[in-house]
Amino acid sequence: ENGPNEEVESLRATLRSLEEQFKKREALCEQWKKKFMSKKTEMEKIAAKKKAAIKASVASSLSPEEEKKILAEKDEKIKQLKSKLMEFKDQIKGLRTKKDSKKAGGETKKTLPSAKKKKTAKSPMKDSKMATKINAAKVIKKVKDAAGFIAATKKKAAEKKKTEKKKSPQADEKKEEEGNDDGEGALAVGMKVSTTDGRRGVIRFIGKIHCAKGIWVGMELFSGQGSNSGIVKGKRYFECAKKKGIMVKMDKIVNPAQALKEKLDEDGIEEI
Repeated sequence: ENGPNEEVESLRATLRSLEEQFKKREALCEQWKKKFMSKKTEMEKIAAKKKAAIKASVASSLSPEEEKKILAEKDEKIKQLKSKLMEFKDQIKGLRTKKDSKKAGGETKKTLPSAKKKKTAKSPMKDSKMATKINAAKVIKKVKDAAGFIAATKKKAAEKKKTEKKKSPQADEKKEEEGNDDGEGALAVGMKVSTTDGRRGVIRFIGKIHCAKGIWVGMELFSGQGSNSGIVKGKRYFECAKKKGIMVKMDKIVNPAQALKEKLDEDGIEEI
């Protein structure tokens, strides 16, 4: 019973000591803060005094004669700028008067040919030339429209081809899954078939495999040596004896419809 009470008392004592230390450090922080603020105010006062001294020295260094010279130079510069502004204004006025005179002359010139046109009748040759020009312009426009339409159709066709190419691998896989329905029948597990290289056996697996694209056919051979026992790169797809299994693509199967659609006997030795 005394043990836990002693531990509690010791913890309380440590807490008290920590609180005292915290208060002391807080007091120190306040002291340092006050010192910092007092130093800051002193530095600001010193900086203000220095600025005032610099201004006073600059003002005292210039004599009244020098100040008058500086002011006179500034007045001369202002006068020069004013004179330049007046010159620019005169130039702008001259340009505006020229533009107005040109506009007035152009209007008078335009009115003169109109009077001549009223007096002179149009010749049939000019009318025919104008008509041919208008027709040529229409034809050119139609040709351009047709060229644009052809270009647009070509672009659409190219885009369709690209989309078909992207979709073609999936479509091929679907076709292979459904089978070669060319009137020769479809493949099925248990069907007796032969390969293009003359090997014969029974289908044990049809579908996708983890290590290659497309649809594959797993066969158990009647005779000869295969490449596996239904395991392809560490994964089992069907059961058969060692070195009696092969995995081939759909196009390596010869005339699957002509093979007998009979299941293997229990011993699995029957050949076509």
